[in-house]
Amino acid sequence: MKSLIKRYLLLLSFFIGFLFFHISAEPANLIVVGDTRLQPVVDIISGIKETLNIPVKTYFPADVKGRLSSIAAQEDVRVVIALGRDAIDEAFQLPSSHCCHL
Repeated sequence: MKSLIKRYLLLLSFFIGFLFFHISAEPANLIVVGDTRLQPVVDIISGIKETLNIPVKTYFPADVKGRLSSIAAQEDVRVVIALGRDAIDEAFQLPSSHCCHL
């Protein structure tokens, strides 16, 4: 379990660095898709909110299934962070303007 948490924290560090380089000084829209019943996901979301100090919306993967692209377009989202297999599957359906495949 500690190994999994370390991996999530390493992933969080990567995302924060990525966001600092790709989000301009103007307000940015960011959504995170992840299972908020899992503590590592809650920790990552909390770290993003504290570090970036920008508006962040969080969605449960089942709530965006088949609709992530329309939600991202409707909310004019600039960055989507997908945490977990279901969330990543949805993120891979996004147009390249919303997704960076790493």
